[in-house]
Amino acid sequence: MNDRKAAVVTGASGFLGNNMVRKLLQEDFLVYAIIRPQSPRKWRMPNNKDLIVVEADADDIMKIIPKVPSADIFYHFAWKGGNNEARKNIGLQLVNVENSLRSLETAIEIGCSSFVFAGSQAEYGTRNDKLCEGDMCAPVSPYGKAKLEMWERASELAEKKCLQYTHARLFSVYGTGDNPATLIPSCITHFLNKKKMPLTSCQQIWNFLYIEDAINALFELGKIRDQVSRTQIYNVASKDTRVLRDFIQEIFRLTGRQGEPVYGSYPANAEGLASIIPSTEKIEKELAWKAEISFEEGIKRMIEEYKRSGNI
Repeated sequence: MNDRKAAVVTGASGFLGNNMVRKLLQEDFLVYAIIRPQSPRKWRMPNNKDLIVVEADADDIMKIIPKVPSADIFYHFAWKGGNNEARKNIGLQLVNVENSLRSLETAIEIGCSSFVFAGSQAEYGTRNDKLCEGDMCAPVSPYGKAKLEMWERASELAEKKCLQYTHARLFSVYGTGDNPATLIPSCITHFLNKKKMPLTSCQQIWNFLYIEDAINALFELGKIRDQVSRTQIYNVASKDTRVLRDFIQEIFRLTGRQGEPVYGSYPANAEGLASIIPSTEKIEKELAWKAEISFEEGIKRMIEEYKRSGNI
């Protein structure tokens, strides 16, 4: 057991966290899944002898230390308020930063050598050109500003403590198990139920990444051990970048052209109608990773899941 790899996953009942837990178990890790006390989504936790569920609120993350003797990798996905209104809440987003920094300190205390944080495309701000990791960031929303602040403060602390800190800027991850209120699940359910789907103009450039590809990338990022540069940013995105309306029309086609997309009937999100054109050269070159699941295949999987279970 001394040679057994162990990992901690916060936000373990959420979309990213739950899929990361399952990936780690498949890779023969001992997994400490951190969920909120009395979490209504505790049922999502798989029944596995190598999974240890630890209940702790993000505000009190250091309480997990006595329950986690040691770990190699710490994946931090816990972040309160991901919906559009919460993204505009400055106070809430600042709390998220402080909680995330405490998670980093917790990782140091339990002897982790690697910390992977779920950053966001929102850190770049309103742009219409290719987004590269070394670019100057000018986030618009409190959410984007908070994610960027985490990078700035956490990278400094990680350097001092000789911890590998990897900041994964995720670009619109979707798939089965996603929040049903987000764009793609909403489109699928509306169209399959022959309803009108209210949308923005959807004229901006966009990028979607299927959950399985995202988790594979995050798993590989957890392996990084760079003695020269202990802090790194990686864009995690697919190569499929096009006008958002094209993606919507593809969902409409794959659902049998039922219902109706109603463009221009819904307000823009907290970041506005910015286009996102991610560069993926860094992660593809340094990790030999690339997205494998096409948007069409990802949507087909979600439609099948919806028809099988009645929800996605």
